[in-house]
Amino acid sequence: MSLAIGLGLFAVIHGARESGWLVSWEVGAYDNHLRLQPRAFADAPVTVVTLDEADIARFGHPLSDRLMAEMLAKLGALQPRAIGIDVYRDVPVGEGREELRTVFNLYPQLVAVDKLADDASPAVAAPEFLTDRRQIAFADVATDTDGIVRRGLLYLWAEDGAAFQSLAFKLAATYLYFDGVTVNEDPDAPGVTRFGETSVPPFTSDFGGYKREDAGGYQYLLDYRLPAEAVPHLRLADVLDGNFDPELVTGRVVLVGTTAPSVKDSFSTPTGFFDNRGRLIFGVEHHALAVDQLIRYGEGRAAPMAALSESSERLWILAWCLMGALVGLRCASLLRLVALVVFGVALLGGGCHLAFLRGFWLPLVPAVMGSLGAVVFVVAYQTQMERADRARAISLFGKFVSRSLVDTVWEQRDLFMDGDRPRPQRVQVTLLLSDLFGYTSIAEKADPSEVLEWLGEYTDRMAKLVEDHGGMVNDFLGDGLMATFGVPVPRDTEEEVAQDAVNAVECALAMQAALEEMNEVWRGEGRPTARLRVGILTGPAAVGHIGSSDRMKYATVGNTVNTAARLETHDKLSFEEEDATCRVLIGQATLDCLGSRFETKCIGDHVLKGRGEPVTIHRVYGFARRDA
Repeated sequence: MSLAIGLGLFAVIHGARESGWLVSWEVGAYDNHLRLQPRAFADAPVTVVTLDEADIARFGHPLSDRLMAEMLAKLGALQPRAIGIDVYRDVPVGEGREELRTVFNLYPQLVAVDKLADDASPAVAAPEFLTDRRQIAFADVATDTDGIVRRGLLYLWAEDGAAFQSLAFKLAATYLYFDGVTVNEDPDAPGVTRFGETSVPPFTSDFGGYKREDAGGYQYLLDYRLPAEAVPHLRLADVLDGNFDPELVTGRVVLVGTTAPSVKDSFSTPTGFFDNRGRLIFGVEHHALAVDQLIRYGEGRAAPMAALSESSERLWILAWCLMGALVGLRCASLLRLVALVVFGVALLGGGCHLAFLRGFWLPLVPAVMGSLGAVVFVVAYQTQMERADRARAISLFGKFVSRSLVDTVWEQRDLFMDGDRPRPQRVQVTLLLSDLFGYTSIAEKADPSEVLEWLGEYTDRMAKLVEDHGGMVNDFLGDGLMATFGVPVPRDTEEEVAQDAVNAVECALAMQAALEEMNEVWRGEGRPTARLRVGILTGPAAVGHIGSSDRMKYATVGNTVNTAARLETHDKLSFEEEDATCRVLIGQATLDCLGSRFETKCIGDHVLKGRGEPVTIHRVYGFARRDA
């Protein structure tokens, strides 16, 4: 059944995953991997020139073409490998348009941005004096449905099939060109772009934990290994005033953009949980981090995130579902189960994070859901089955033995239970059979309801005594009672067998005392009294279930039972002539177990009905007297 639970849970999780219901959780787990990864604070080959609120207050917004041209000329003179301008210049701003054109002509490493039209917003053009796209790149950003930027863009395609390069792509490719690193199509994987020796496969709509995500253009996952604050920042005022270190520009990629909150050019990132600056970074910082990542690809210092194939992901999730079912099946101890669950989740989480650090995105959330869900369902199923089994055990034994013995039966059920039935066994037991003398004549003369009330009072009292002495009532036969001592838990030692014999004889004497008390009450109420015959014998017997599944009874059968019954009926006539309330006859095997606890007398060897050999019979008169 645990296998079926594991498979069923896998089917549910797989269906939920394919329907996209787990995307937010899986991507959230991916975000946690990003937050927990070691952050790289080494000097990145990228510098950001920012226009903050103080610069806007001093120079105005948007910055005039003349001031823009002056700043770019100062930067270009320091020979950076590339300069990206993350500020739209689609229309002239103030004076200096020709100066701006001249700067772009003078420094071909300058790249202006435009925006391609999409469903949410219209296009924004690049400066009109740039007649081809050698100095133009788009600044569009790929955003997940939750508003978080987890992916970068290399290309977007127009409706006519024309390819446009992103700002990060163009700047990174230009930087790598100076190191002799080329960016082109992977000859072994058509359609895949390769930075140096590092191939960057395009993001697909079902990559990792994503399902049916917008994979338009050529996308890749951002690794956020470099914190935004680790990128050197220069203020516009410092550049115009010449108050900065030229080494932050020479031979590097420079990005110019706005970091003023009033301009509202910021994006949510998945790194903010452990980032004092929060989840937001500015657009220019986003492009800077993307440039750094692509340069690391080209230099062989990083590789794109990989994921399992669809079939491998299914096998991975299925394996954890089955593992959880196995844990739930094997762990009977709650403490051990909790320890294994905690260890398993920690192992799974740690393993997935280690794989992430090595560039592999493993499905963590569905694996955790599958393993924990399987544990819960298997344990719940087992608990329900145990309750049902316990209820069956109680139905078999609960009315005839003490509660503590029922608990022992349940704890040791594997020793003598076969499914929902007692396992047939041959054990050493002591049988007690009793019968009321004179009951038949009383029943014939009295009102039936009075007889049943009288008999019910008697059997309730006797059954309670059997239970109190550790025996089990097998059956009521009219006014007769059959009890077995030594079941349902088998006895393993001679001492235990002897104790059962002692308990049976003590029970018989207690039955005698109880009957004498009841006779006094009945006599006072004018009701008939009764006398009792008891036969007890110790020996081997077969015990187990008899009857059908609808009418089941735990029975004790064998010669020991038959002989004990013959002891009870032995020499009825002589007992009729006695005045004693009760007669207890036992066999030699029982006497051998009693020691000197009771006062007994041998009444000889007798051939009992149905027995070929004589049986030595002893009568028990009471407890042995103790000297003062």
